[in-house]
Amino acid sequence: MSIYEEEHDLFRDSFQAFTAKEMAPRLEEFEAAGIMDRQVYVEAGKHGFTGMAVPEQYGGGGSRDFRFNAVVDQELAY
Repeated sequence: MSIYEEEHDLFRDSFQAFTAKEMAPRLEEFEAAGIMDRQVYVEAGKHGFTGMAVPEQYGGGGSRDFRFNAVVDQELAY
């Protein structure tokens, strides 16, 4: 039994595609610099991968569902 629902699985698929395109190809660059390029965070925000608990009127996702953050954490650890 999983704690995740279909919307979490779709979110995971989207985040995996984002990391494969925006992060994985530049991993050596980020490691050498000791920091990830700030623009990656900007792009992640545009795709709805950050600020999920921030109210929608302030540009966030408006969701208090911690499982979305868990998905991001799991995928980044992977």
